Amino acid sequence: MTASLIAVPWLPDFTLQHEVVTRDGRFRIDIACPALKLGVEAHSRTFHFGAGKEDADNVRDLALSSQGWQLLYVTWSQIQDPDTFVRSFADAACARAELLGIELPALRSNIGPN
Repeated sequence: MTASLIAVPWLPDFTLQHEVVTRDGRFRIDIACPALKLGVEAHSRTFHFGAGKEDADNVRDLALSSQGWQLLYVTWSQIQDPDTFVRSFADAACARAELLGIELPALRSNIGPN
């Protein structure tokens, strides 16, 4: 899926395991587009479910939100169809860019039909 995101030529650069420092601590985003403050978190049963893990994710999400970040979540089944998730991510990227006043070239013309 990461390769599919990176293949969209008009999206700003991505980083893997991007670290964001907030007053509540240091947090990592699985895949981040820092220019848009837009991130992708892979959610798996192993690492993200259960009371303690869900609470830790919520603390991270609130801290990142306070810094202006928006996180999108991808599950195992969505990874099996990366094109659909990439279209959703591209739509979110367009909305974030508009919100932040960032012009993205070619926008939706490069991502195919919705």
